Amino acid sequence: MKTSALLVTLAILGAGLGSITLASAMSSKPGNAPSVAGDRYRCFDSDFIRGFQTDGDQKVIITSDQNQAYELTLGGACIGIDTSFMIGVRPRMGSTEICGPFDADILYNDNGGLHPHQECPITNVRHLQGDEAAPYVSTPRGGASSSSSR
Repeated sequence: MKTSALLVTLAILGAGLGSITLASAMSSKPGNAPSVAGDRYRCFDSDFIRGFQTDGDQKVIITSDQNQAYELTLGGACIGIDTSFMIGVRPRMGSTEICGPFDADILYNDNGGLHPHQECPITNVRHLQGDEAAPYVSTPRGGASSSSSR
């Protein structure tokens, strides 16, 4: 009797640990680990997008509310996105944090074409920094470019 109770307890404990391991493996995306360079802004929140610009039919530059710029590479035929006045970002995995390929789709209107609502998958997310980001982000007032007179 004691042996069967012990076996049942071990089976329940093993099943519990297995489900915890499975849940943690499913909840972590491969892109969530910090990058080698430690870029804390490598992901953006799709709920906090300030603006966008297109670079042809395959790239979109997103500016976040945190004044960060991201280059999104799109898959598929995204014809008409370069003339769209607004876009949306629809997350796929339930999280609004967009870090890498296939985390979200870009939704857009091709301005009166045959298919008024189009979507394209995001196949790559790249955080722009320095000179690459400069055209898309605003610089703080009174920054290094200002000079004072005495």
